[in-house]
Amino acid sequence: MKRIVAVGGDSVAIEDGVLVVAGSRVDAPWEDSRNLDGVYLGPFVVPADEVFVLGDNRGESVDSRRFGAGPPGAVAGRIVVWLWPAPGAV
Repeated sequence: MKRIVAVGGDSVAIEDGVLVVAGSRVDAPWEDSRNLDGVYLGPFVVPADEVFVLGDNRGESVDSRRFGAGPPGAVAGRIVVWLWPAPGAV
């Protein structure tokens, strides 16, 4: 499963396997700590009108860490939970 974890204008990084968005560590209860690695990435700013996707199984996932941010129109799937920004705000 892939999740959009940052949108255009957000800074994103991975510090010792932990996702950091806009300078704050992201609490990700869906992650299995056994699948996190000691990888560091960024920080960098997601380009305007693009999204950064990250897979839950980071050790095996092909995601924005490999191919970079991309347009939201390239993301296909079903929204299960929408946390931020409020639906309709984007």
